[in-house]
Amino acid sequence: MKYFETVGLQQAALVLRAAGLGYAKGDISYLEWSQSVQHSIQMQIGYFDALRLLNRTAIEMEYLSGK
Repeated sequence: MKYFETVGLQQAALVLRAAGLGYAKGDISYLEWSQSVQHSIQMQIGYFDALRLLNRTAIEMEYLSGK
């Protein structure tokens, strides 16, 4: 989680911003833009998957401890 919160989400936002600027300036094609957007979304999905697993584990631990 710490990776995503300190590096991963910032990197995803940077990739998305760079792709938008590159496409707007004509430096990259639509295909390259869409691949960059997909990569950014995959990084964000990785964060949400990790968060889901963390929450699931916390819920299971609370259940097992009787809280």
